[in-house]
Amino acid sequence: MRRIRLRRVKLFAASKFLPEEILLLIEELYKRTPEAWILSVKGNDFSFGAGLTPETRRLAMEAEKLLKHFLEVRITCMNSR
Repeated sequence: MRRIRLRRVKLFAASKFLPEEILLLIEELYKRTPEAWILSVKGNDFSFGAGLTPETRRLAMEAEKLLKHFLEVRITCMNSR
């Protein structure tokens, strides 16, 4: 998991944006930049109808645990203010 920070880039019409570019769009539209994070899971097989490989399923479960822990810590910190 990594924190996403605003990055000024030259925007153009595309079907794929970097997370940092989406933050830039949010800032330009709403004049604020929310805190943002990204969590990715490595994929092994991208063929149609294959479902998740056992390795990817294991990684997805680890990512789920990491996300739950991250959110619990964030909520605890917010509630203790």
